[in-house]
Amino acid sequence: MLVRLCDVDPDGVSRNVVDGIRGLDPRTVPADDVTVGDDGVLAVDVELFPTAYRVRAGHRLRVQVSGGAFPRYARNHGTGEPLATATAGRTCRFEVRHDAAHPAWLELPVLS
Repeated sequence: MLVRLCDVDPDGVSRNVVDGIRGLDPRTVPADDVTVGDDGVLAVDVELFPTAYRVRAGHRLRVQVSGGAFPRYARNHGTGEPLATATAGRTCRFEVRHDAAHPAWLELPVLS
């Protein structure tokens, strides 16, 4: 699971600011830091690399969630096979929940 924070300028041009990736192995979920709710929904934390960035007036922040970013990061075939020898792939699906029972959040420290 890849999470990327982007800066979108007033013309709609998006630039990557920082990203973080989290491998989810079907053999090891739930892990110590991945919880599974009664409804089967996984709660996963993805840490973004610490970065300093100034958001200019009129710009917006965008959060992208995807299954990967090959070739920046190695592919996760979704099968649990070793990355170097995996030949088959499995489609994965992510749903970002953002309701009272499944809060989604992004923590951004602000320096003054």
